[in-house]
Amino acid sequence: MKNCPSCKKPISPKAETCPACGHPTKKKTTGCALVFLIGLIFLILLAAIGSNTDAENQPVKSKAKTEVAAKIYTEGDTVSIGYTTYVAWQSYWTDTLSDNPHRQNAPNAKYLVIEVSVRNDDNKERSIPPFKLIDSDGREYGTSSSGWQLTDHIGTLASLNPDVQKDGWIVFDCPPDRAYKLKVSGGFWSSDDALIQLTPK
Repeated sequence: MKNCPSCKKPISPKAETCPACGHPTKKKTTGCALVFLIGLIFLILLAAIGSNTDAENQPVKSKAKTEVAAKIYTEGDTVSIGYTTYVAWQSYWTDTLSDNPHRQNAPNAKYLVIEVSVRNDDNKERSIPPFKLIDSDGREYGTSSSGWQLTDHIGTLASLNPDVQKDGWIVFDCPPDRAYKLKVSGGFWSSDDALIQLTPK
């Protein structure tokens, strides 16, 4: 038994009101519970919004960094990739591509000439994939249109029949004060690439 807080008469601990004076003996908790529940939901929402903001502010990882790096070969290595096989035999720097003064086109920077062999390993005719040059900072260079001055120049639209190999030269016009890799690909229908470290003379 306990006493009523108002009239001090003994009442049952289970009684919600005093039978003598009607004074409530238990605090109503419905309102407090509702306030607590609303507050809890509000805190959860704040935490979720903060988490999303943090995720949005995180720097996006570069795709190139997450991808598996292409294998690096050296001059003289046989590189089989996709339906094409390559060998970069040698490379050198020059300011002229021809001894004929009427055929000479001066480079914008300097010519990097590369002797290559390309073979079509497919069972049908294929175009030779474009060659690219990658410098030490990741910049990409296309072949020079002045390569026609060289005998056995391999052009961008050349094609090969199955099991046929072409030996020739490709030319780039680029700054000579950087390290370069030749980027070769598996073909127009392949996403595979390989890099050949060049050591020009």
